[in-house]
Amino acid sequence: MFTWTRRSAALAAAACLATSVVACGGGGGGGGDALVLSELDPYTEKLDGQITANILDRCGKRAGVTVDRQAVPGTEIVPQVLRQASSRSLPSLLLLDNLYVQQIAETGALTPLDSYGFKDTDSYYESAISAGTYKNKLYGLPTAVDTLALYYNKEMFSKAGLSPPKDWTELTEAAQKLSGGSRYGIAFSAVANEEGTFQFLPFFWGAGAELTKPNSPEAVKAVDLWTKLVQGKAASRSVLNWTQADVTDQFIAGNAAMMVNGPWALAELKEQKDVEYGVVPIPAPDGGKATVPLGGEVWVIPATDDEQQQKAWQVLQCMNEPKNMLEWGEKTAHLPATPEVAEQMSDPVMRSFADALPETRPRTDPLGPRYPDASKALWTALQAAITGQATPEEALANAQ
Repeated sequence: MFTWTRRSAALAAAACLATSVVACGGGGGGGGDALVLSELDPYTEKLDGQITANILDRCGKRAGVTVDRQAVPGTEIVPQVLRQASSRSLPSLLLLDNLYVQQIAETGALTPLDSYGFKDTDSYYESAISAGTYKNKLYGLPTAVDTLALYYNKEMFSKAGLSPPKDWTELTEAAQKLSGGSRYGIAFSAVANEEGTFQFLPFFWGAGAELTKPNSPEAVKAVDLWTKLVQGKAASRSVLNWTQADVTDQFIAGNAAMMVNGPWALAELKEQKDVEYGVVPIPAPDGGKATVPLGGEVWVIPATDDEQQQKAWQVLQCMNEPKNMLEWGEKTAHLPATPEVAEQMSDPVMRSFADALPETRPRTDPLGPRYPDASKALWTALQAAITGQATPEEALANAQ
């Protein structure tokens, strides 16, 4: 999600030894050593990356280290981390999607945070703590979290005499009525990766389905909804390839009257003076709010050596100080990971997203490390049904 410029000191130190924390002599007489702490995260986009780099730099200085930050795209970071975990060559500090914490912790490559004396779990959203926990040990803490909601174009809804949908019948009727020409009623991501599953879970869970039984009647009902929206031309067939960023672009361009998306879309929407939008909860089939998944990344501290781990913990603590948590959230359009800080956000739309966080559900509940496999099976079934390669029932039967 971002790019960055490494400090020359980090480059010089990293050239000395390919280890996580490096002590390089100052050259000659009496210079002090420079400690370099390696860090890896998925923020390759310029905005998120630069803000993260700035805060890491400040926190590194306080801890007496230089943070050598590296960014790898989210689709590539997990295979890289699993390879590094098997060879015990992980960086000193790692930020990754919360759904993978349990999978990495299972390898024994991470250190539990109680080994650093951390006990303040009550300050964080319950689902955030749950997502970072494996076998009753907390391994990961987020600086920010996110979730999903339904955006709608106020002008389009007003002209059509519609109100934001409160159940699936109203959602379908609004999507159909607002479709025509180059415009579709709703946009979402059904792409063949975790983004597709993440976007679909509010409908899957909202219907009463569970990943432990992916071919249940409730699961079929959810897949049937998305399938009929696309096949009925209320949603574009391109949803099969759209990322969440693509969905935002379609909404901004006026090619979709509604979209399923998260708070990060607000960063772009605020720059669009001619797009008047509203945000409401994703509806459950018969009314009320659907259960929405917890998104976002968490910091984990791999098992390296005591000095590295202690310095990494100092940096993590600094990143999660209220002022840094708020700065990161405000500037990147993500939600602070504690209710106390989330309530301080200046944007009322962001606060409305924050209001949903106490009811979010970790994606790994209840499958734990087995969730990534279940997620892949679900997005594969969704793609098969939408393309017409199989009925929803057939597609989900293969997801067992």
